[in-house]
Amino acid sequence: MTLPMDQACLLTSCSPDLTQFPLLMHPSFSSPSIECDSVPCLGTLLSCCNYAVGLLIARTDTGKSPRRVAESPGAASRQLMPRQCILLMLENAVLLLVSQSSLFIQRPSVDFDSSKQAFVRDVTSELETFVTSITRYFHRTGVNLHSQAETGSKVDTPSGPGSSSSKSQASSNLELTVYHIVEMFLNRCLKSPHS
Repeated sequence: MTLPMDQACLLTSCSPDLTQFPLLMHPSFSSPSIECDSVPCLGTLLSCCNYAVGLLIARTDTGKSPRRVAESPGAASRQLMPRQCILLMLENAVLLLVSQSSLFIQRPSVDFDSSKQAFVRDVTSELETFVTSITRYFHRTGVNLHSQAETGSKVDTPSGPGSSSSKSQASSNLELTVYHIVEMFLNRCLKSPHS
C-alpha cells in the first residue's frame, strides 16, 4: 500500500495548505446511524475499522469445531466476504479516518462538540483500542511486530508469484502497513507536544 503524497504530508507535518482538503465527516465518535440523511461521522469509519479487524480475527478461529464457527456471530459475513474485501475496507477506513482527523486537528475553523483537546483525547483513545485489537490479530496469526519493525515491515520473498504464500504475505504487508500508519499518527500527531 502506497500512501498518497497529500496524506503523507499530513502525517509528517509538512505544513500543507489545509484549505484544499474537504472535511467529509463530523468530528464525533457516535455510533453509526442507519438513517440515510444523518451526517457521517468518524465513528462510522472507526466502526468499519473495528468490524474489519473483527472479521480477520474470526477467520483465524481454526481451533473451533465447524459447527461452533458456523453458529458464531458474523459467521455468514465471514463466509460471504472475501479476505481481500475485508482488507480493502480496513485500508480505506483507516486512511480516511487518519486524514480527516488530521484535518480536524490542524484546521482552526473546525467547530468541535466540546473542545479540540477533548477531540484529541477521544481520537487517541479510540485508535489505541484499535491498535490493541489488530495486535491481538497479529498475535493469533504469528506475526512478530518487533521483528517486522526491525526489517522495515518486509516479508521474505515467496517461492512463486502465484503461490498462496505470496497472497498471504501481501495481505500481511497491508495489515502491517495499516498498523504502522495508525501508530505513526498516534505518536507524531496525537501524543507529540505540539499536537
